[in-house]
Amino acid sequence: MENASQALIIGFSMLIFVIALTICITMFSQARATSDFVIFKSDETSYYEYDIIDENSRKNTRVVSLETIIPTLYRYYKEDYRVNFIDSEENSLPIYISVTGENINYFDVDEEVNRSEPWIGSQENFKENIDKIVENVLIANYKNREFEEIYSTKIISTSDTETVKDENQKEKIVITYKLLDKSS
Repeated sequence: MENASQALIIGFSMLIFVIALTICITMFSQARATSDFVIFKSDETSYYEYDIIDENSRKNTRVVSLETIIPTLYRYYKEDYRVNFIDSEENSLPIYISVTGENINYFDVDEEVNRSEPWIGSQENFKENIDKIVENVLIANYKNREFEEIYSTKIISTSDTETVKDENQKEKIVITYKLLDKSS
């Protein structure tokens, strides 16, 4: 009888332990969810409301030079938009050579991740890469040139499967810089 009472005490203790462990896990999960919510709400970019872009409107274009383009390049990584470069005949304007050996005329975090570019994953490496491209390509070749800045949007599919259409898509802002002729 004594062993049975000891077994009941041990069983009850284990039950109390499991309940306490469950309460702790639930409490930490709620604390994490609350901290994620607070961090999201404190991020300035979560409140950005982009204007509806009319693809055919000339309001979405303006003539800019490098002092406008360079800050855009430093922000594309954080704000997740695509920056394209084209020449006056709308051919691609190569900016850098990727690790796969192809000429690239755009900056897009999703594409860079797919190509496994070496600067992905570290904000410092990203900044160093943009510094090199700005100094060695943009300033060296296009210092006194003007570009036409064109805003548009593009629907990006985040998966290859066709199971859920709207769930796997996101709208991405695309900024295209078209090199203007020197005579313009």
